[in-house]
Amino acid sequence: MTIGYQLLGKVVAAVNGVGQSTVHQFTLTSAASVSVTLTSAVETMLDSTTLSTVTMGVGLGTMSNGVCTIIPGAYITTASGSTAQMAWSMPAGTNCVQISDVTVQEGPVSYTVTLTY
Repeated sequence: MTIGYQLLGKVVAAVNGVGQSTVHQFTLTSAASVSVTLTSAVETMLDSTTLSTVTMGVGLGTMSNGVCTIIPGAYITTASGSTAQMAWSMPAGTNCVQISDVTVQEGPVSYTVTLTY
């Protein structure tokens, strides 16, 4: 059986030149290969125009005490697409996907990520 989740969110604009990130938690009842697809990433510029080709960081990790720790090697930079950009074997328990600014964004980026396992 394949389970899929669509996650919607926003990464705020860079603060004092420092890129920001957003984390989503998900729970696996048993270890599984998790595929990640950044299906949309749209930056809204200061003049209200939009950029739909923005590159974002996407990482998979484990949650502990409210902190998402990215698993070594389970991080990519990518633009949005229609096929999975990454798949990783994840342990049972509380895991996370982190979406991050890698370009020191001028404006916020609204995104959609699909997790399938």
